[in-house]
Amino acid sequence: IANIMFGSANFLLSYCNSQPGTSPWGVVGLVWLSSGFWGFLAAIYYKFTMGTIFFNDRDVELYETRHEQLPGGAFYSKADGSSVSVRSKLLTLAGSLFIGWSQVMMQRAFATDPQSTGPLMAVSSSDIMVVGVFCHFVYSERLTFMQAVAIVIVLTGLVIMAAFDSTVGHFLGFVYA
Repeated sequence: IANIMFGSANFLLSYCNSQPGTSPWGVVGLVWLSSGFWGFLAAIYYKFTMGTIFFNDRDVELYETRHEQLPGGAFYSKADGSSVSVRSKLLTLAGSLFIGWSQVMMQRAFATDPQSTGPLMAVSSSDIMVVGVFCHFVYSERLTFMQAVAIVIVLTGLVIMAAFDSTVGHFLGFVYA
């Protein structure tokens, strides 16, 4: 579902920016409705079913067996979110803010350089590389050698796309992306 919402948000960004007289903040509102709203609904769902929007794998296992008696005779109830560290919660919230900011910058990129929608989408889709490198250093989720090589190849391609087109808005569009 996340991939479908990401794709629909990027399609809306591209489509709305190709229409004359489109309000930039109207486009951001459409993007939020196409992707952010669903995350908000998921948070509400987890709050009511799991008891919190922050939970780990153990909470999920306990939730799935909540009608079984736990050692000591107690029955499992909903998670309280205390099993997830404050640092993880803050990083999750910061990540959400950065995703929103990246969507606003993507809208600016499309508005600045509408002819480069394809290459700008390539830049937008490469966000996963940033996440992979971030997780490599922050969470010690190590990239394999082939993943690192793939990231270098993609970054090289993006630099080549941005560097060899001298159109006025082209470079600025890539900077926003």
